[in-house]
Amino acid sequence: MFAHYFNRLTSFIMLRTKGKQLFLLLAAGMLTLAAQAQQSLADLMADCPDGGTLTLTADMTVGDMITLSDKAITLDGQGHTISRDAAYSTGWLLFVKGEKGSLTLTNVILDGGGITSTGGLVRAATKADLHLDGGVTLTGSVTTNDGAAVYFNGDEFTLSGTTVKGNRTTKNAAGLYLRGNTVTLHDATVTDNHADKNGGGVLVITEGVFGMTGALGKLDKIVALKKKYSFRIFIDDAHGFGLLGPHGRGTSEHF
Repeated sequence: MFAHYFNRLTSFIMLRTKGKQLFLLLAAGMLTLAAQAQQSLADLMADCPDGGTLTLTADMTVGDMITLSDKAITLDGQGHTISRDAAYSTGWLLFVKGEKGSLTLTNVILDGGGITSTGGLVRAATKADLHLDGGVTLTGSVTTNDGAAVYFNGDEFTLSGTTVKGNRTTKNAAGLYLRGNTVTLHDATVTDNHADKNGGGVLVITEGVFGMTGALGKLDKIVALKKKYSFRIFIDDAHGFGLLGPHGRGTSEHF
């Protein structure tokens, strides 16, 4: 807010002191940078208008969960890091919710440090959208069964040009927990120390038929991804077996 009013004042002065425009322009930029460094990330996101872009000019530390509700924001990190305060162990760095809630992350590093209780880096709740759109790195250790780098249970999720560096110390922690309406993955790098040490890998779990809605799981698209990436598939076909396919063998036979 301070930077906004200072820039308006600077523009007013520049109209009357043309010979010192460069000096004033540099001063405005320096004070804008200082003002953002003094503001918390929560304040910066609250001040960002719906549909706007927040561009970081410095690394930021989060001491409590930041919630974005019913507003669409693009957060361009410009290569900077958003990290978890050492005392903040429960919850998410960023949490987006609401039917109009949408968060797009680009060129930013999210560092969870040591996630020692329920929570993770970023979460999207029912009906919200989450997009990791190029130059995004998710890193940090997950030390409990309830932790995850990304927990998505919203409407639309896209992941492109993103690196997920897992450092799990418990087998039930997750790098990516994705359970939403539309999930699109493209050009991602996922590393997981727990899987590497224990001969594991990536397991994709889906329902053949979702019991609450009757919608079919996107098994054809998942299999297409499997041909490109190395992972295993687990299908809960309780609602498809005996009903789908020419011989009633379920969702896999249907597709």
